[in-house]
Amino acid sequence: DKMTLKANIKSTSKISLQWKKLDRVSGYAIYRYDSGKQRYEKIKTVSTQETSYTDSKLKSGKTYYYKIVPYTNAGNLCKVVNGSSSNIAKCITKPGKPVIKAKRSGRRIKVKIKKVSRASGYKVYLRKGKKGRYKVVKTYKGNRTRTYKSRKLKRKKTYYVKVRAYKTYQSKKYFGKYSKTKKVKIPKK
Repeated sequence: DKMTLKANIKSTSKISLQWKKLDRVSGYAIYRYDSGKQRYEKIKTVSTQETSYTDSKLKSGKTYYYKIVPYTNAGNLCKVVNGSSSNIAKCITKPGKPVIKAKRSGRRIKVKIKKVSRASGYKVYLRKGKKGRYKVVKTYKGNRTRTYKSRKLKRKKTYYVKVRAYKTYQSKKYFGKYSKTKKVKIPKK
């Protein structure tokens, strides 16, 4: 039986793996591709009862590749069940949390977004007053350091701004955590 391995995005540092149980096997060896060594390295061996595993302590916004190999125990020897290595499952982790600086420039707000490793882009959210709703005011593609400048804002109002990074994977955007919210007051004059 060929094994089917599925991988799902959990967080900025975790990917969960799932597979279906096979008969007549003693356990499963889980491999992750190591780009430095350019080969699949065994990261974990689990019992035959297990049908999932969460890989953690991963880097944010990165693409990972996995495969799983069932084996049978013959004495002390782990014998790999021939030709039954799973498909290669590809998955990503969510991007990290951006660090931003916001300051007033006349009646505008200037937001500096520090580059987030391996992000595909950023969304900037702005809210007017405590009760307002956040609106997306800008979407950036690419992961370099960005500076957003708002349009002219209303006097005597307080604005709140936050940013989050996204990673595009299989034409869908996966978002990391929001940056800290910055508060900027536009004065009377």
